[in-house]
Amino acid sequence: RREMNITRVPLKNVPLWFPSTRSYLTEQVMDCITKNKYTPYCKVQANDKIRTFDDVEYKYRIGKCDHVLAKDASPDERFLVLVSKPEEQRPEKTVKVFLQ
Repeated sequence: RREMNITRVPLKNVPLWFPSTRSYLTEQVMDCITKNKYTPYCKVQANDKIRTFDDVEYKYRIGKCDHVLAKDASPDERFLVLVSKPEEQRPEKTVKVFLQ
């Protein structure tokens, strides 16, 4: 029998990749390297801010009515994403996605 010396290394700063339906492995690696600048995304934040696909942040209050968060700008108009906040005092938002 051979005795082995094992050193435990904390994994809190080591990137781990899992299969994703969101993107290919190469996109995930590029996102990790570029701090999520490779794959464009938009985001509605809890503090009444919206971050756009080109990484610009705007102060914007979502209300009870539907607001266009994203849509296909091509003539085909294949998708539309709407967001609303049904209750002013609660942080939850409603998202509607329409796909062609």
